[in-house]
Amino acid sequence: MIKRTITYKDFDGNLVTEDYCFHMMEADFVDLDFKYEDFGGLRGYLTQLIKDIQEKGENAPKRPMYEFLKEMISVSVGKRVANRFDRSQEIKDRFFQTGAYSGFLIELLNDPNGIPAFIEGITPEVPAEKRKEAIEQLKADGVRVEGIE
Repeated sequence: MIKRTITYKDFDGNLVTEDYCFHMMEADFVDLDFKYEDFGGLRGYLTQLIKDIQEKGENAPKRPMYEFLKEMISVSVGKRVANRFDRSQEIKDRFFQTGAYSGFLIELLNDPNGIPAFIEGITPEVPAEKRKEAIEQLKADGVRVEGIE
C-alpha cells in the first residue's frame, strides 16, 4: 500500500491537503486478467506495452500506457479507515474531480522512477519464487528485464 499526502489548489485558489492510499488486492488482478483476456491476460497486455516502448522508443504509442496507468490509479485509490480499505465511488469521485488526481499524475510522470515505484507499491507482495518465475516468463517473451531482477 502506498500513502500519499497530496496538496492542490481548489477552484477558489485555496490550498487543500488530503491523504490518499493506493492498494490492490489479488482479486483486483484477477479482474484485470479477465479484462485483458484477448491479450493473454494482464501479463500479456503489459508485455506488449513494454515491448512496444522498448522497440519503438519515442515513437511508441503513449495513449495505451497512459490509459493503463489511469486505470491502475482508479482501481487502487482509496482511504484507509481503521482496519479496512475504503475504495467507495465517493472517494474515487473526490480524487478525480479535484486537483488531487492532477497533482498525483504529474508527480508520477515527472519522476523517472515514479510509475514503476507506484506499480510495485500497489501490488500485493509476491513470494520470491513467483517473482523469479514472472521475470523468466518476461525474458521468454522477449522483454528486457535489466533493473527489475
